[in-house]
Amino acid sequence: MSFLYLFGKGTKISKYLIEHDKIYEAEITLGKKTETEDAEGEIIEETEVDIRNLEKAHVQTILENFIGKQKQIPPMYSAIKVKRKKAI
Repeated sequence: MSFLYLFGKGTKISKYLIEHDKIYEAEITLGKKTETEDAEGEIIEETEVDIRNLEKAHVQTILENFIGKQKQIPPMYSAIKVKRKKAI
Protein backbone atom coordinates (compact mmCIF):
# COMPACT_ATOMS: atom_id res chain seq x y z
CA MET A 1 0.00 0.00 0.00
CA SER A 2 1.31 3.45 -0.81
CA PHE A 3 0.23 6.91 0.20
CA LEU A 4 0.32 10.15 -1.69
CA TYR A 5 0.40 13.36 0.28
CA LEU A 6 -0.34 16.59 -1.54
CA PHE A 7 0.50 20.00 -0.17
CA GLY A 8 1.17 23.48 -1.45
CA LYS A 9 1.10 23.70 -5.25
CA GLY A 10 1.02 19.90 -5.43
CA THR A 11 -2.68 19.96 -4.49
CA LYS A 12 -3.43 21.20 -8.01
CA ILE A 13 -3.04 17.65 -9.34
CA SER A 14 -5.66 16.28 -6.95
CA LYS A 15 -8.35 16.65 -9.62
CA TYR A 16 -6.61 13.90 -11.60
CA LEU A 17 -6.63 11.56 -8.62
CA ILE A 18 -10.18 12.13 -7.40
CA GLU A 19 -11.70 9.03 -9.05
CA HIS A 20 -9.20 6.62 -7.51
CA ASP A 21 -9.90 4.57 -4.40
CA LYS A 22 -8.97 6.29 -1.17
CA ILE A 23 -8.58 5.19 2.40
CA TYR A 24 -9.16 7.64 5.22
CA GLU A 25 -7.94 7.47 8.77
CA ALA A 26 -9.72 9.61 11.32
CA GLU A 27 -9.48 10.58 14.93
CA ILE A 28 -12.67 11.82 16.51
CA THR A 29 -13.62 13.63 19.67
CA LEU A 30 -17.15 13.06 20.87
CA GLY A 31 -19.33 15.41 22.88
CA LYS A 32 -17.74 18.71 21.84
CA LYS A 33 -18.97 21.33 19.39
CA THR A 34 -16.71 24.12 18.15
CA GLU A 35 -17.45 27.45 16.52
CA THR A 36 -15.60 26.38 13.37
CA GLU A 37 -17.00 22.82 13.18
CA ASP A 38 -13.47 21.39 13.37
CA ALA A 39 -10.88 20.59 16.03
CA GLU A 40 -9.22 24.01 15.71
CA GLY A 41 -12.17 26.12 16.84
CA GLU A 42 -13.15 27.27 20.29
CA ILE A 43 -15.41 24.81 22.12
CA ILE A 44 -18.90 26.28 22.37
CA GLU A 45 -20.81 23.27 23.69
CA GLU A 46 -20.03 20.04 25.54
CA THR A 47 -22.38 17.13 26.10
CA GLU A 48 -22.05 13.76 27.81
CA VAL A 49 -21.70 10.81 25.45
CA ASP A 50 -23.86 7.73 26.04
CA ILE A 51 -21.34 4.88 26.11
CA ARG A 52 -23.94 2.47 24.68
CA ASN A 53 -23.56 4.35 21.37
CA LEU A 54 -19.92 3.24 21.26
CA GLU A 55 -20.61 -0.48 21.05
CA LYS A 56 -18.71 -2.02 18.14
CA ALA A 57 -21.78 -3.18 16.20
CA HIS A 58 -23.40 0.26 16.44
CA VAL A 59 -20.24 2.08 15.36
CA GLN A 60 -19.71 -0.40 12.50
CA THR A 61 -23.24 0.25 11.22
CA ILE A 62 -22.69 4.01 11.24
CA LEU A 63 -19.28 3.79 9.56
CA GLU A 64 -20.73 1.70 6.73
CA ASN A 65 -22.72 4.79 5.70
CA PHE A 66 -19.42 6.40 4.69
CA ILE A 67 -18.50 3.75 2.12
CA GLY A 68 -18.86 4.91 -1.48
CA LYS A 69 -19.34 8.34 -3.00
CA GLN A 70 -20.20 11.13 -0.62
CA LYS A 71 -21.51 14.62 -1.09
CA GLN A 72 -19.59 16.80 1.32
CA ILE A 73 -20.69 20.12 2.74
CA PRO A 74 -17.63 22.09 3.82
CA PRO A 75 -17.77 23.85 7.18
CA MET A 76 -18.49 27.57 7.11
CA TYR A 77 -14.88 28.38 8.08
CA SER A 78 -13.39 26.33 5.25
CA ALA A 79 -10.92 27.59 2.66
CA ILE A 80 -13.52 27.33 -0.12
CA LYS A 81 -13.46 30.29 -2.46
CA VAL A 82 -16.27 31.80 -4.51
CA LYS A 83 -15.11 34.01 -7.37
CA ARG A 84 -11.55 33.89 -5.95
CA LYS A 85 -12.65 35.22 -2.55
CA LYS A 86 -13.02 33.21 0.66
CA ALA A 87 -16.64 32.13 1.06
CA ILE A 88 -16.65 33.47 4.65
